[in-house]
Amino acid sequence: MGTIITAKVKLNNYRYPKDRVHFSGQFAIVLLNIVELVEGEIPNEAYTAYGNKSIIVRGELPHLVQDAVYTLKAEEIIDPTWGIQYRPLFISMDYQMDSKEDQKKFLSFFLTEKQIESLYENYDNPIALLRTNNIEELIKIKGIGRTTAARICMRYSDNIHNGKAYVRLKGLGLTKYAIDNLVREFGSADTVIDIIENNPYLLIKYVRGYGWEKADKIALSRGFGRDSRERCVAYTRYRLEKEASVEGNSCMVLENLFDEILEVCYPITKANAAQYVKEETVGVEEFEKLYERIVNGERGITYPSFFYSNKTKEIGLFVYRLIERKIMAEFKRLKEAAPRFYYDKEVCEQLIAETEKEQGFNYTPEQKQAIWNILNNNLNILTGSSGTGKSSTVKPLIKIFQHYNLNIAQCALSGRAASVLTEYTGLEGKTIHRLLKYSPETEEYGFTKENPLLNDVIILDETSMVGEELFLKLIEAIRSGSKLIMLGDIKQLPPISVGNILSDCLASGYVKTNVLTIIQRQALKSGIISQSVLVTQGKPLVKSDFSGSQIRGELSDFKIICDTEALIVHNNALEEFKELLKQGVSPDKIQILVTTRAKGMNSCRMFNAEIQQLVNGGKKRNCVVEVMDGGIKFEVTYKVDDKIMVVKNNYHAKTIGGSQVPIFNGYLGKITKIESDYMIVRIDNVGDIILNQKEWGNITHGWACTTYKFQGSQCDYAIVCLDTSSYMMLTREWLYTAITRAKKYCILVGQPKAINTACRTSNIKIKHTWLRDELNKIYMEQFEKKGEEN
Repeated sequence: MGTIITAKVKLNNYRYPKDRVHFSGQFAIVLLNIVELVEGEIPNEAYTAYGNKSIIVRGELPHLVQDAVYTLKAEEIIDPTWGIQYRPLFISMDYQMDSKEDQKKFLSFFLTEKQIESLYENYDNPIALLRTNNIEELIKIKGIGRTTAARICMRYSDNIHNGKAYVRLKGLGLTKYAIDNLVREFGSADTVIDIIENNPYLLIKYVRGYGWEKADKIALSRGFGRDSRERCVAYTRYRLEKEASVEGNSCMVLENLFDEILEVCYPITKANAAQYVKEETVGVEEFEKLYERIVNGERGITYPSFFYSNKTKEIGLFVYRLIERKIMAEFKRLKEAAPRFYYDKEVCEQLIAETEKEQGFNYTPEQKQAIWNILNNNLNILTGSSGTGKSSTVKPLIKIFQHYNLNIAQCALSGRAASVLTEYTGLEGKTIHRLLKYSPETEEYGFTKENPLLNDVIILDETSMVGEELFLKLIEAIRSGSKLIMLGDIKQLPPISVGNILSDCLASGYVKTNVLTIIQRQALKSGIISQSVLVTQGKPLVKSDFSGSQIRGELSDFKIICDTEALIVHNNALEEFKELLKQGVSPDKIQILVTTRAKGMNSCRMFNAEIQQLVNGGKKRNCVVEVMDGGIKFEVTYKVDDKIMVVKNNYHAKTIGGSQVPIFNGYLGKITKIESDYMIVRIDNVGDIILNQKEWGNITHGWACTTYKFQGSQCDYAIVCLDTSSYMMLTREWLYTAITRAKKYCILVGQPKAINTACRTSNIKIKHTWLRDELNKIYMEQFEKKGEEN
């Protein structure tokens, strides 16, 4: 990176475009006068011959106006023809913020309401104090000490450059984090304001989680027509993003999309809708040309919004088409590379025999075949249901890799799944983000395609849970010749995220696949395993009129309790929780698994409220949070020592030491401190995290959770509870996943009709992706090539 400068500048003139018709966010070359050099040095040869200490700046810029003062942060670049120029990293018009209303809007992004009130009760213009860093005046305010005053001044200086965007965009319901990301994306608060105010629909594209209804309401109120081009394209983008995030499909049938557009954007005609969408879309030939430019490292490419396949008549977001093509290319690179090590068969056989002796049983023929297949291939899948011995199959492989001094990495999507992996293999398991050294501060990965991992073997557990974007980051960072072993269980619930890596790989035939089908003799003693097998086979677990309880399995580790009444089912589950507590089991070791978060008697909401009274009912420091979930509005009281679960990813969570760490949906922890405007939560395998008041909605109580939330994790004691009110959730995939979360003991509590409905109902979704066809295509090409050679 070249020398970075920060300066106050004014527009001298536009070099390009010549007619000065320049819209925010477009490329421009401008001559800027240096008013004040704040940081860095500008060499004399960088100044132009036009006087006034002018420099040339080129890049995507906001529309610049004469005589206005801007703050510029820029990187020095060398143009072979024109010499030293500067590339803008950030540029924004200096914002005086004279209005008291604007000042309060700005301060609300990093101060509490109480702090803002205190400032204005004592001073007419507290911004002037913050601008001059006047700590001595600030500490005269009751409740503000020197440390707090310094922190407030620091927050002002850290955020003032985006102040105009905070004020102008606050009414759109954007968070500080979202606005900061937008400014980072466009390099200017002014550009963000111009672009978003001119087309509010772009919020759907650039702000994660910003919905169609919200953006549409703003746009219509500002005069956009119901059948306008902007509205049609925005709905298309929103609908395809929803198809990906909710259904997990990276594409959908074009005609189905047009049917929806004609209804939503009425009175739009089909011809106009087709034209608007076509203008933002590339087909197969255009995609191939564009892909070649991308892989060749060409910069400044403007990506289209959509991709359409004339063969399948399906359309999807271009970004997912690109990701899936890149995944295919990385698979091909890994598979065809020369291996990083070679082994002696006799040595391996000896190490396998040693492992068998250590664990007290021999491997089945299919396990041994899987071991040899993995040794002989760079790209592997090892799959099988619970009890078939996936983990035990990995053990001799690790012993062999260690014998040859190979560097092994184990990873999974969640921290809890990574911890489970550690228990099985004895090696440290990491989240994918931690393995790749993801930095929340820069939102960049330490290990990338350009700077690959040094590991010779990467073991990825719970592969089906990993989304396509993160999966691509992982495999891009694996060196050619290294070995990738993907573990997974296709009988579990399908992933919620876009795509289905494991399923696509299995269906394509391209990735070497090892499917374990034989339940281990020692595993059959477990009631947890034997009952989960019955579930996968679609066999009922109880008679339709069964009422009462039974202990099952030679190890007596599975209990089933049935009653026809949902209320009694609920009470039975609570009684089982109490009984485990009486036996000395810690509440942190028990997990209640249900179908719904907030609706119904047997929901997370109901169980968590009752268990809080049971295990943490004393008078302790607490706070009350208003929650809206599934259309139900209710209050949740949090207390010190409550078990909590993170329900929203936060890549910028603050530790008590001041650093940033990512915390992810599904992480468990415990509240250690509660104050009026923040709480401290001790997250398992992460540490103490500060949650300010605005972030309290990102957690929930963790004694009871949905099975979807707990997928990839395990607990010592699981209480699985279900009734007929959640009819759509009653599938064998759900029940199998719930039962197999238990390591030591599982209690299944439910109505017999609900349990048997789940057993006989399968709901495996076949997701629509481009990846499966991509992998199958190169598999068939290789297959046909081998046939010609033979």
